[in-house]
Amino acid sequence: MVYSNHYSVMVYSNHYSVMVSSNHYSIMVYSNHYSVMVYSNHYSVMVSSNHYSMMISSNHYSVMVSSNHYSMMISSNHYSMMVSSNHYSVMISSNHYSMMVSSNHYSMMVSSNHYSMMVSSNHYSMMVSSNHYSVMVYSNHYSMMVSSNHYSLMVYSNHYSMKVSSNHYSMMVYTNHYSMMVYSNHYSVMVSSNHYSVMVSSNHYGVMESSNHYSMMVSSNHYSMMVYSNHYSVMVSSNHYSVMVSSNHYSVMVSSNHYSMMISSNHYSVMVYSNHYSVMVSSNHYSIMVSSNHYSVMVSSNHYGVMESSNHYSMMVSSNHYSMMISSNHYSVMVSSNHYSMMVSSNHYGVMVSSNHYSMMESSNHYSVMVSSNHYSMMVSSNHYGVMVSSNHYSVMESSNHYSAMVSSNHYSMMVYSNHYGVMVSSNHYGVMVSSNHYSVMESSNHYSVMVSSNHYSVMILSFEMKNPKEDGSGCIFLNTVSRSILLLIQYCSV
Repeated sequence: MVYSNHYSVMVYSNHYSVMVSSNHYSIMVYSNHYSVMVYSNHYSVMVSSNHYSMMISSNHYSVMVSSNHYSMMISSNHYSMMVSSNHYSVMISSNHYSMMVSSNHYSMMVSSNHYSMMVSSNHYSMMVSSNHYSVMVYSNHYSMMVSSNHYSLMVYSNHYSMKVSSNHYSMMVYTNHYSMMVYSNHYSVMVSSNHYSVMVSSNHYGVMESSNHYSMMVSSNHYSMMVYSNHYSVMVSSNHYSVMVSSNHYSVMVSSNHYSMMISSNHYSVMVYSNHYSVMVSSNHYSIMVSSNHYSVMVSSNHYGVMESSNHYSMMVSSNHYSMMISSNHYSVMVSSNHYSMMVSSNHYGVMVSSNHYSMMESSNHYSVMVSSNHYSMMVSSNHYGVMVSSNHYSVMESSNHYSAMVSSNHYSMMVYSNHYGVMVSSNHYGVMVSSNHYSVMESSNHYSVMVSSNHYSVMILSFEMKNPKEDGSGCIFLNTVSRSILLLIQYCSV
């Protein structure tokens, strides 16, 4: 466990534990037989950007990380992931909100199939545990706790305490074999928040989250992932928006500055909501509930649930065995297919696409793209860009302050990103900053990031091209997406 001046980050795994923290940030990542971690001066990755931290863990582990005034965490297959940003927390949280937890002045927590994880930001602590372990960490004015497989988790923040247990238990949120719980500054959730509460549980999982004025949470079949950046979140999220996407057996979540979004897939439940809204959705054999400050939306279905709401908008969609959701500041877009879900949103643009057994997502502040496939989930976010992707047994993450990136895989982890861009891709049994087990391809360019992975499947190529970019990053962006089933050419122009 590690704890820093205003933050703490801790992670522990089956046979290992790794931890790192910094004056204003800490990041940690751990994988099956390896751990990797990376973060930068005012940022942390595995998805985090300027003034944030991110974390990622892979096949049987969980990782957690927090940053200057924020913390983020993410885990993959058999894990849960979470991330938060400046004065917010995510796994779904945004600017003045909390998600899966909690944000500004709150704590967040998330657990996955056999594990639970927790994380909190600004003046908080984060915690995450992995397969057969529990870990706990807390920061300056708070403490949080979480346990995994066959354990209970608990987290509480500045003026509160919360408790939850899993595996055949009940929780501030409870799931079949897991429980998750989170709440924020003056509220409690398992779903409740200052002015809103949201809660969702699924057949084998449960997720919950609330925030000061908002909370969001998401869990998936055996995994959950989340990432977001300074004023954006990605796994897909952008400048003032967040986008999230999960694939066949995973769920991912992301929220942004004034919004948060969440999505889960096959056999999971997902939830998402934004600044003044909350949305929640659950899938196969679950029920979901969500409410928000000025609105609440909830929907569940026999094998799926879809729901969506937004300040001015939020959208959510679920598919045959999955559900997806996405919303953005002034826009949200989402799409899912029979066995897949996709989602994408962006500040001025969001594009997302998934195919037969995959899901893909893409968003950007001015750009970020994410894609995941059948047995994998991927995430991407950046301050101005971030890309992340994980595969069947792994998860990868990458972010930047303008940069930091991290990725881990089942037995391998790979990561790559660049100063103003990050790109990463992992595949079924491997991760390659571009990798293909059976193939994934990734490619990004200046001021953009793109990511793609495929289990056994479709390959996607996303590329951004900025035309006449201005100092503030505005301009026209050309997104070229090519996949087995999709040929997409989109142009976005920011004001």
